[in-house]
Amino acid sequence: VMDFYIKYIERELLDETQRTHCHFFSTFFWKRLSQGHSAEERHNSVKNWTRKVDLFSKKFVFVPICDKLHWTLAVLCEPIAVLALNSTPSQGTGAGECENDLGVKHTILYMDPQS
Repeated sequence: VMDFYIKYIERELLDETQRTHCHFFSTFFWKRLSQGHSAEERHNSVKNWTRKVDLFSKKFVFVPICDKLHWTLAVLCEPIAVLALNSTPSQGTGAGECENDLGVKHTILYMDPQS
């Protein structure tokens, strides 16, 4: 049901320009990513999921997460900004924000209906 709704949002509610700026992972991505003990094992379990998409060219990356039957959503905003992070966050950035050397802010939004 969740995968269907995500695809509906992507295909029916966004126009072509908006779709090019977004990437939507399936609900199985987080389950796969969270398996394994080391970072290398976790990366190896999902590396084929992103081989045809440049996540750093997207403005938004949506990651649905199911943990013990509880659904949440992580949204990575401007993931390219992570590649050139300052060693310390800039003044004036809000909670969950960092600014890179180019002045581009990236944010991770975590949406939990029970919060």
